[in-house]
Amino acid sequence: MKNYKKFFISTLVSFLIAIIAVSLFLLFVGYTFIGKNVYTRGASNINYWLTVKNQRAEALDKSGNKIVFCSGSNTLHGLNSKYASEVTGLPVLNFGLHAAFGTYMFELAKQILKPGDIVILPLEFGFYELEKDENLQSPFAEWIISYSPEYYKKSDIKRKFGLSFFLIQTWIFNPKFDYKDYAKTDEYVDQINDIGDFIKHDGTTDKFLKLKSPEARITQKFPEQINKLPLYQFINYCIQNNVSVYGIMPNYYRSKDYTQEEINNYKAIKSFYENNGASFIGDYTSGGYADKMLFSDTGLHLNTEGQKLRTKWIIDNVLSIPEIKNINNPKY
Repeated sequence: MKNYKKFFISTLVSFLIAIIAVSLFLLFVGYTFIGKNVYTRGASNINYWLTVKNQRAEALDKSGNKIVFCSGSNTLHGLNSKYASEVTGLPVLNFGLHAAFGTYMFELAKQILKPGDIVILPLEFGFYELEKDENLQSPFAEWIISYSPEYYKKSDIKRKFGLSFFLIQTWIFNPKFDYKDYAKTDEYVDQINDIGDFIKHDGTTDKFLKLKSPEARITQKFPEQINKLPLYQFINYCIQNNVSVYGIMPNYYRSKDYTQEEINNYKAIKSFYENNGASFIGDYTSGGYADKMLFSDTGLHLNTEGQKLRTKWIIDNVLSIPEIKNINNPKY
């Protein structure tokens, strides 16, 4: 009996030592290599996009307040903010990023929003269902590892382990790219214009044309405790910092009729904004386009022709609203 007890204790101790050793190793990897030029090519194109957009935000701040369109890639591909600014004379910023950034997009937006700004949210439908922190996936994880050691340091222990493991897996054991040659700056600078709109997306890909079910559906699954929703927290942050919030539908491919369930879901989204100190512009059909030839590679990415239609709708229906139109001359 004593031998069994001794074996059990020694096994438990060995197990605990192994857990501690692995944990310390993962932390060592994170604090030693994340942000230390080991993985500098990870998501370098997205970092370039973000740099250009942040510079645009700083330039607009010098002349007053700005109008920020913030969402995932549907806005990145769906808004020509340069054209909208030229036509209306308004300080428009396209802050569309990558879906992999998830709710961390709100944290990045907070860094550029100032009191008196207006933020427009053409959010993908998944943002109304997220209760937890942003997912840890490529290229978001690659961007953190390459460019944001501050994020790692502020993360909880679970996220730290996840990032360290991601780094070990993709950098050492299963590298996806040769980061010495991958994504050099001169290969993607012409993807976006000088203020952050995606411009390198003419035509429609064969892959998208062959998709059998590229339809986007209006969904929402608000959590029971709405205060856990990152979007709710972001809207509260904006209100507390004197930033006006407007929701609109994203741009997406939709050729089928809308179901009653989708109409009800749209109403729930609209009510969510209006019940939490924000406003909503448009109806459930706003942003839905039935022509595949207006999209580039996915049902959320408009090509140049689709972007023109979407930008015109935004100019006519969003940038014409008195509060938005008179952002730097509020006496209307």
